[in-house]
Amino acid sequence: MGLTAIDAGVLVAFLDESDAFHAAAVEAILEASTGEMLLPVVAYSELMVGVLMTGATVSWFGSVLDGLRIQVGQIDRNVAGRAATLRALALRDRRRRQWRMPDALIVADALHNGATVIITTDGRWPSVPEDLEVRVLGAVSR
Repeated sequence: MGLTAIDAGVLVAFLDESDAFHAAAVEAILEASTGEMLLPVVAYSELMVGVLMTGATVSWFGSVLDGLRIQVGQIDRNVAGRAATLRALALRDRRRRQWRMPDALIVADALHNGATVIITTDGRWPSVPEDLEVRVLGAVSR
């Protein structure tokens, strides 16, 4: 398996046993761990807000990522340009679902780093151009 990008909701579900997506997230992370995993930097930032609100520390979350062998992406001019392109193309075609900039940055970060798959819990994303497979996890009713 190549590089798999992980969206924030997947890691939230992985860490929270009461989350409706927990079982699917555990399975997805285990499968993805046979290759390399990337947490796009915007997803990392989104997660850090929740981590800090619970009273946990940045170093604790870093150790979680290290333990799972998940690298954190970066945003540079190329990634920002790719995200803007995704958003602009969708905005030009009013029939298409629109990209929110944070989601466009997540996808652009994944593409820039060579991800072939991105796993998310968000089924509302617009279609992703290029060769990136989007896997949307299903929730399990409790």
